[in-house]
Amino acid sequence: MLVYAVMALLIADVFFFLPLAVSRHYIFNEDYYKKELSRLGVYSKFPGADSMIEDMIRYLKGENVAFDFLNENEAGHMTDVRTLVARFNSLLAFSAILFFILILLLFLLSEQDFLRYLFKSLIFGSTAVVIAFAALFLLSANFSSLFAAFHSPFFENGSWVF
Repeated sequence: MLVYAVMALLIADVFFFLPLAVSRHYIFNEDYYKKELSRLGVYSKFPGADSMIEDMIRYLKGENVAFDFLNENEAGHMTDVRTLVARFNSLLAFSAILFFILILLLFLLSEQDFLRYLFKSLIFGSTAVVIAFAALFLLSANFSSLFAAFHSPFFENGSWVF
């Protein structure tokens, strides 16, 4: 019974860890931002957008950066985003540590059937992530509502609306 409890925790951890890891990749991926800004035609209006991207990423990593190109509300929002990203990174680190502890615990509890239980846990956790992302994809048809629903729990009322 303890093996199934560890498996359930591992499934839940995979459900959180995978999206957090993928999201972190994109949050700090300079090439991703450049590709998106190019696709949206931003460079024609803001030729210095590359340095803004670099500054934003450095800021989100914890460096002090002066945002001459942001107004007061936007700069305040970036402070909130920086705090959220720091919490996000802590959650990702906790999830990664928990992942390895749960794998070790699963091994100690199930030695001979370890790989079978591990693969089942990883498959169920990954499947749950795919289902959640499919649901988000379907909900994204109404992007404005989804955008508001994402921002509302993380930011002070209206601080993200410019």
